[in-house]
Amino acid sequence: MSDTLQVIKQVHDMFHDAFNDLLVLTIAVIGTVGVVIPLVIQFIQRRSLEAESQLLLRKLRLDVEEIQKTLAAAIEAKVSEALSSINKHVDARLSEFDKRYARHLDAVKGGPSLVQGSVEYFRGKYASAHESYCAAALAFLQGQDEMNCQNALYNVHMTLNENLCENDFVENPNIEPRLQDLLAKLATYNDNGRYQNYIHDIQLALNKAKKRSKQASSKLHAPRH
Repeated sequence: MSDTLQVIKQVHDMFHDAFNDLLVLTIAVIGTVGVVIPLVIQFIQRRSLEAESQLLLRKLRLDVEEIQKTLAAAIEAKVSEALSSINKHVDARLSEFDKRYARHLDAVKGGPSLVQGSVEYFRGKYASAHESYCAAALAFLQGQDEMNCQNALYNVHMTLNENLCENDFVENPNIEPRLQDLLAKLATYNDNGRYQNYIHDIQLALNKAKKRSKQASSKLHAPRH
């Protein structure tokens, strides 16, 4: 009987110690889990935050690069537009300068022809004088030198009306073509009718001069300079 009680007591003590060990182990595990799990959660959250931060940072970098590209393209377009406008303005000014310079050269060329025509006129070389006056009138016309053009046209008309005759057109076949060229040019500059009288009078004088005999030519007026 005493042996049985002793065995029961030993079994009880063994289960009691095992239970205590299990309880201690359980408490230890629970304590460890209570510490470790928050750390694990915190670690996971930190890694997740870092990943989100990296992703956000990459997105921000891409957005910044896109904005930079957009701004660069816009600036380039504006600069290109400004340069194009400047180039057009400069080209227009240069073109206008070239035209004014060309007109000035034409006007300058008319002076010697007008003087040469008067020298030939007073030497009695009326056909040569007429051609020089035509050249002077054309140069002044293209050079927009209105006053000198009027003087040269007066001399063109005068030599036709008073000096040239049928024989001059035979000996100098270039007289009429050059005169017709001058009349055509006058028509293009006749927008306000300022050359209308000269066109009419010169054409009329040409028709008469081509039918006039040499003996009928005369010198009634002096040329204008």
